[in-house]
Amino acid sequence: MPALVALAAVLSGCTGGGEDGSSESPGSQEQVETVDARPQMEDVLDRYEAMEREMIAALETELPGLTWQMDTEDIGMTRSLCIEAGLGDDAEEVDLATLWAGGTLDPASWHRAVEIVQEVGDRYGFTEKSTVVDRADDLEVVGEDEYGGRYRFGMAVNTILLVRTGCHVWAELPDEDYQRPSPLDG
Repeated sequence: MPALVALAAVLSGCTGGGEDGSSESPGSQEQVETVDARPQMEDVLDRYEAMEREMIAALETELPGLTWQMDTEDIGMTRSLCIEAGLGDDAEEVDLATLWAGGTLDPASWHRAVEIVQEVGDRYGFTEKSTVVDRADDLEVVGEDEYGGRYRFGMAVNTILLVRTGCHVWAELPDEDYQRPSPLDG
C-alpha cells in the first residue's frame, strides 16, 4: 500500500510552469479562454467515474478474479489549483480516489487487461496512450484526453486505476473536505 500512496502522491502534483521557472505558462490567456469553454468539473467527474466503472466491469467480465475497492483511508479524492495555467482560484484539477485490487491478474493476461482498459478509455476520449513501465513484474499504462485528464492503470503486486482530471471550473465550488461516493457503488 505504501507504493500505492506514493504513486497517488506523484500523480496529484501539478506539473506546469513556464520556461523561466515562473508559475505562469507562456499561453495562459489562451488557456483561460480554453478552460472556460471546457465542461464543468461536476460533469467531468461524472463522466470519468462512469469510465472507471466501465473499465472495471469489462475487466471483471473478461478477466475475473480481482476484488476492487476505493482507497479512502490514505488520500481519497484530492483537489489542486491550476496555478500553472494562471487561472487563480477559478480552475482546479481533481485526483479521484484510487481504485485498487489486492493482488493481480496472471501476468499472461496483463496485456489483454491493458487492451480492455484502453478500449474503454478510447470510448471516453482517452486516445493518447503510452506505456510507462513494461517489465515481467510490473506493467503500467497511461491514457490522456483532450483536456489533460489522465488515467493510469497498473499491475504489479496489486492492481490500480488512478484518474486525474485536467483543469476545469466547478459549476458550484464545493467545500474543501468534499468527497464523492465510490464509483464502484454506482
